[in-house]
Amino acid sequence: MESYIFFDIDGTIYDYYKGIPDSTKLAVRLLREKGHHPVICTGRTRVMIFDEIISLGFDGIVAGGGTYIEWNGRVIHEEELPLSELKRLIGCLREHGFIPYPEGNHYFYYDPTHEDIEKEEIYRLYQMHIPEKLAPINLEDMHASKVSSRYTPKADARAVIELVKDDYIYVEHDDGSLFELIPKDASKGTGVRRLMDYLGEDMENTCGFGDSFNDLDMLKTVKRGVVMGNGNEELKKLIPLHTEGMYEDGVFNALRRFKLI
Repeated sequence: MESYIFFDIDGTIYDYYKGIPDSTKLAVRLLREKGHHPVICTGRTRVMIFDEIISLGFDGIVAGGGTYIEWNGRVIHEEELPLSELKRLIGCLREHGFIPYPEGNHYFYYDPTHEDIEKEEIYRLYQMHIPEKLAPINLEDMHASKVSSRYTPKADARAVIELVKDDYIYVEHDDGSLFELIPKDASKGTGVRRLMDYLGEDMENTCGFGDSFNDLDMLKTVKRGVVMGNGNEELKKLIPLHTEGMYEDGVFNALRRFKLI
């Protein structure tokens, strides 16, 4: 029976500096050979999924925290925030001490008003991987699905949350690197459900891998959600299935235990 396996990217199958574990590459190849369907399920928007990740061979993509869905190269769902909303969010984040990074499916936007932008790690990483897809924030013309931001010493997350909580889900990353705002009707879990509905497939045949709290909804939505060994310890208390760490063959070992490869 065909299964659909959803993979978070960062901390699950990929690291900016170390890349993709060889055992994970093998696991994805074996899944496809067995007739199963690997699917990316990430908070990154489509443009931020680098070619080295795509080249592993995925049948589907759930990106932007569920705001974008693709199957076999065909876009089946895509949401964008109205320009007026982007202006509001960017203004709010700037006012409360954050450096905004609107994320679109075609461009990753950076804040040109930030005087030390070239010292920002996230800017440097994307400058290295997708330089042609970086664009300065333009309050007159932007296309973004969600807005991430970097903390500064003046950042006040509680103030931002109070202002946007009725319309957005907020994600505070475990490592303190990013603060994300995602439309309230979108999540990795809703993305999984929307894709499976589109395919007319049963949720009984789904499995997912993640490492942080932004994976929780996805891990609870699939039939078998698995937390990586290097994942958040509090997340492990909420999801009963665990595997080894990303660089300890965690994905490969779990799929072998499930008899999927």
